[in-house]
Amino acid sequence: MSARNQKLRASTAVRKAAAPRGRPAVPAAKNARFPVRDRKVRLQSKNVAYRPTAPLVIPITWLNTVIGLMLLPVAWVTTQTFFTLLGRSAEQDEVWRTPPVVLFGWGLVVWLAAFWAGLRPRYVYVLGHELTHALFVLLCGGKIHDLRVTAEGGHVVTDKNNLLISLSPYFVPFWSLAAVTAYGLLGMGVDLGSVQHVRLGEWRLSLGMDAALSFVLGYTWGLHLSFTLWMVTRDQPDLQQNGTFFSLVFIYFINLVLILSLFVLAAPGVASGDLMDVWLHHLRGVMRWLTVLG
Repeated sequence: MSARNQKLRASTAVRKAAAPRGRPAVPAAKNARFPVRDRKVRLQSKNVAYRPTAPLVIPITWLNTVIGLMLLPVAWVTTQTFFTLLGRSAEQDEVWRTPPVVLFGWGLVVWLAAFWAGLRPRYVYVLGHELTHALFVLLCGGKIHDLRVTAEGGHVVTDKNNLLISLSPYFVPFWSLAAVTAYGLLGMGVDLGSVQHVRLGEWRLSLGMDAALSFVLGYTWGLHLSFTLWMVTRDQPDLQQNGTFFSLVFIYFINLVLILSLFVLAAPGVASGDLMDVWLHHLRGVMRWLTVLG
């Protein structure tokens, strides 16, 4: 027997001795085609004819566009109501000659003159814009992680966003609210009913804190309206989040409702019942018009 055959017999004997009884020895091939019995193998089949279908999702901007179209007739009826009540008040009431209204108008005129002259405090507007975002984030239960303000623009980093948070700076006059808040806080410690008489040459003016507040409200409301009209014509991310068309209609409608509400409060000859009657009258007219078109 050759030395090579002796080595093969010896190795075969060793493998037989190491193998357990009752189980055949595993062949010692280098590249086995099948796994050993103690390994787990998962067999999986796939139906090639099955195609999972994704759920139908309507983009929010599409839905908001439909809502904006539905809101247009309501905005038009509200606009007609405002101008109808404005005309009636101009004919019947003397509200336009009262000091608060006159001073509010002067504040508005002063701001518009400064705006058209190029005196536009952009930083002040951007600061109020971003603070309004931040205020509504807090009111909606969100958290503010960062707030940046420059004359060229700003941003608020938050963990929450919705329609009110993104569009609130366009219908909330932040600096007018700040003036009213400061007036209320000042009234807690100072008598705001006192009147100061100021003489300017032949003119003698009676000025009080109420008159100053009316002027400031006119000035700050003018700042809000003019900058809002100026900014919405530019590429604003706030408007794109909910759809530009819907955002513009929504901003116009909410500003109109606020102005109409303040007008009803300032005009003693206009009651809430008159407001509703005029609104329903114009609504019936729009419904008849839509019926004819249909």
